[in-house]
Amino acid sequence: MSWPVLASSASLVFCLLAFLYFRSYIKKRTGREAMLSEIREEVNRILARIDEITEQDVSLFEEKEKSLRALLEETDKRIKVYTRDLERSLSSEKAYRELGKAMRFSVEKEETPLKEVPKELPREAPLEARPEKPVRDSLNEQIRELARSGLSAKIIASRLGISISEAEMAVALLERRPF
Repeated sequence: MSWPVLASSASLVFCLLAFLYFRSYIKKRTGREAMLSEIREEVNRILARIDEITEQDVSLFEEKEKSLRALLEETDKRIKVYTRDLERSLSSEKAYRELGKAMRFSVEKEETPLKEVPKELPREAPLEARPEKPVRDSLNEQIRELARSGLSAKIIASRLGISISEAEMAVALLERRPF
């Protein structure tokens, strides 16, 4: 055989081998199995990413749930404190009302009945000769006047020389009934 025939046959064999190799390579890359495996890999990557995002979202929801539970517990505590204070306030108001009734009753008892007025005083006695009102009535009148003028219980107490709680109770009682 001659040299050119040998070179052409080697070249033909090389081309055939290259053709078969590239054909199988192209078939492998564009075949059904290759595309399915690529799609499976892509789907698996997408699912993994979705799982990561879902885990992050679940942890965020759990944190929000914990914070909301803490807020609800704090709100419940505040509501309990508020109801306890409200009950105390209502019981204090009830006690003030009861004391007010007792004060009115005792003031009415302290007033001298008409029968006990001394007989030597005429009905139209001069101001100096008239019996003075009990000190309690004048104190009540003073409290009433100071409260009408808009002074606080603390100022009323300091002016009249009584305790602040007495002044507060008297002002509260006076506010509940007309002047």
